[in-house]
Amino acid sequence: MPQHSLQMIIFAIEKTADRRKCLGLFSGCRQRLLTSPPPKKNNVMKALRTTMAALALMAATAAQAQSLPSNAELKASNEYTEIYTSLLRKGTEDDPADVVAVWTKDQQTGKVTRLLTTNPNAPTQWENMKDDNAAQVDFNQVAAADNVAFVPFDSNKIIVEGCPDARNVWSYLIDIRQRTACQLCSTSGLIGFSHEEGYIVMESYTYDFDEGGRMPVIKVFDLNGHLVKKMTLPSAE
Repeated sequence: MPQHSLQMIIFAIEKTADRRKCLGLFSGCRQRLLTSPPPKKNNVMKALRTTMAALALMAATAAQAQSLPSNAELKASNEYTEIYTSLLRKGTEDDPADVVAVWTKDQQTGKVTRLLTTNPNAPTQWENMKDDNAAQVDFNQVAAADNVAFVPFDSNKIIVEGCPDARNVWSYLIDIRQRTACQLCSTSGLIGFSHEEGYIVMESYTYDFDEGGRMPVIKVFDLNGHLVKKMTLPSAE
């Protein structure tokens, strides 16, 4: 057996959570190979090669496994997943938005995955939000991630928010399992959730061009980012 293959198998056995099963499979095939009569050796060899290939694959996966950086901060969690962010580049006077990485950690397996890296230069999507419905975006178009919240009635969906333009809060609805994202038509951020109906409640603002002043707008979205209802409130000024 080539030395590098043996090292990969040993690494897989050491890193795999179910390493007892791996060892059992490998040892069982080896014992059968030693004790089987010649006509059966081909089948045993095939089983041994299959086991070795599986162990090598697990070793490669383990070698690529990620770990949380030392500056990672826990932002949100539920019984299945923890969400962390880590600062990659601090904002400057000319470019005030931070660049951060968003990480997921499986509560059961401990697996850490880098979900996305924010892009403060991501294009605005306001013009693409027809009838105040959300605009679909790629993960490299998420501009900021200062705050994170789980949607309480869908364990795979999170709200990620930040203020990359130093004026408006940009809010994203992200499915961490399907790896899809959309930007919600909101400029002031998350208010909360309507638990019985399963809605997301956001805040925006508009201007009263007759009386002057800025008026808050409450918007309700479904889990696909479609606007359900909105209501403009009188200005408090």
